[in-house]
Amino acid sequence: MPPRGIRAGLRLAPVARTLRVGGFGEGAAWRDSRPAEGWAAARWDRAEAPRRSRSGEATCAADDWLRVPGARCYAAQMSTNTGSEAAVPGAKKSRVGRIIRWGARISSIPIFALVVTALVPALDSFAISAKEDRIIALGLCGACAGLLAGWRWAGIGGGIIVAGVALMLTQGESLAYPDPFSVAFGLQGILFLISGMLNSRSGPTAAPALGWLRKGAMGLLGLCALIGAATIYRGPGPTPVPKDKEAFIGVWEDGAGFSLAITSDGHAKISQAKDSKVERWNSPIVPGASGVFLVYFRGDERLELTTGPFRSAKVYHIDSNPRARGKQIKMVLNGSDPYKASGGMVLVKKPPS
Repeated sequence: MPPRGIRAGLRLAPVARTLRVGGFGEGAAWRDSRPAEGWAAARWDRAEAPRRSRSGEATCAADDWLRVPGARCYAAQMSTNTGSEAAVPGAKKSRVGRIIRWGARISSIPIFALVVTALVPALDSFAISAKEDRIIALGLCGACAGLLAGWRWAGIGGGIIVAGVALMLTQGESLAYPDPFSVAFGLQGILFLISGMLNSRSGPTAAPALGWLRKGAMGLLGLCALIGAATIYRGPGPTPVPKDKEAFIGVWEDGAGFSLAITSDGHAKISQAKDSKVERWNSPIVPGASGVFLVYFRGDERLELTTGPFRSAKVYHIDSNPRARGKQIKMVLNGSDPYKASGGMVLVKKPPS
């Protein structure tokens, strides 16, 4: 009686021509001209394998795979050529692609709401808007269209979003401090582009250079995403002091160890001596420290000092605007919260040296 392995080969010989290979690569198959009898039909000739999985091993499912001595795994049904995902090596990649795809779709919902919120008033006043505002409105239209297209065609939608955001950024005051909302829209476009690349189907004969180009593009998109996230975390750049607030520019001191220096580009430097006698609600720093802040005027009664969108801001109530009193220029800032009329701090402007 032949050995057990040879008997298994003889039993499988009649169907050797119809078995498709799943262990050595996607789409590999027995050739029709291959002999169908004897041990040679059941034994796998590695020279005929078009390609092989990276690990050299295959995992056999209970129903779809047959184990043959002297060979790897053979799949009775293998439909890689028809676009199905029967191959085990690509299953993990497919799962990652689906996660990214649905993550991009779900995250696009609040982004779409923000775009529409900004787009509606821009279109309403489009006819009377300035040229810069019209260009921004067109960029918002592109972002809106890309968000809708991204649900079905991720790569195309992402490209339209990025193009619309680039159009909006050209109208900003400085590319070093772009608008955080525009950056957020751009990040959504990058996410759609990554989703499109992960879920795109390349043929089995795709050139290796194309694969490296694809990986390089994904790496570049990932780098852009990190830069965009860091830009959002940093927050908007400084806003120049308005002309009607230029009286606040200069160095102000309270005479008790507290100093506030406001520059025309919208920065403020605060320093406080260790032995200063300043009420804690009137200083955003501790005694003996110093710090640089961004200055924002909220109407005519509020002066805000902040270091970023994710950090607490110090808001002063302007009890008295800068005005000349004798030979000195004084103003009163009040940082008490809740507000107390008696909690103000009198600051005197230092004469320029």
